Formats: sequence, structure tokens, C-alpha cells
Amino acid sequence: MTTDLAVLTRTPCIGCLDEPHRAMIVTMRWWVSLRKRGCNPSSAIAERLGSEEAAVRFWLFMEAVGAAWPDPFIVSPPCCGRLSFDEATLVQMLGHIGRGDRCGLYRLLGEMLPIEQSERLYVATAALLDAVAQPAD
Repeated sequence: MTTDLAVLTRTPCIGCLDEPHRAMIVTMRWWVSLRKRGCNPSSAIAERLGSEEAAVRFWLFMEAVGAAWPDPFIVSPPCCGRLSFDEATLVQMLGHIGRGDRCGLYRLLGEMLPIEQSERLYVATAALLDAVAQPAD
């Protein structure tokens, strides 16, 4: 039996994601890009997400991801049409957490992270999603 390597290495295209997930990935890419250039991304992220509170929660979310991930989290450049494997995992995380599915999150991350770190990611991500869902002041 042969396996096509392209099937194993292909990640989803960003255009195939639903709007909330696509927006979160694009926001993450801009956050990383701005920080690499030495810029403070807070105002740009607040504008993208609709509030200062959402920007603060996004920053905390990114810090939680960076602290939890066992290897450097790979973020594709803003112009890239496909997700990195880490971004694809993040989209799955967002889906589980958006549905309140802790067990699904623990299954997704179980071989990679201890449950305590998965729980920290759950809390940070749920707070971000709540802040993004709130109407802007």
C-alpha cells in the first residue's frame, strides 16, 4: 500500500475556513507580523476584533498558546493561503472550545500537552471568544 505524501502534508486552505476561524487565524498572523517588526499590535488587533477588551484577551490567548505549545508555534505569513499544522490544530481547538467541548479539546491535545495546560488554553480561549462575541462599546 502506498501513501501519497501530498495527502499527509496538505493542510487546509484559509479560504475554506468559516469566517470566525479565518478571522482568528488572520488576526494571529497580523499579531505575529507586527510584533516581529517591533510594533505594538494592540490597536490594530482591537480594531480587527472590535474592542480593547478583545485585544487584551487575544494577547493573553497568544501568551497561553506560546507557553503551552511544546515546540515553537508555527504561524504562516499573512499572505499564505494554507494553514500551518499548528494553525490547523488551533482551528480545531477553537471549534471544541466554541462548543464548550472540553473532552474534545483534551482528546485533540492529549498526546501533546498535559491536561493542566489544555485547561489553561481552554480558559484563555473561552475568554477570548466571549470578548469577541460582545458588542463593541
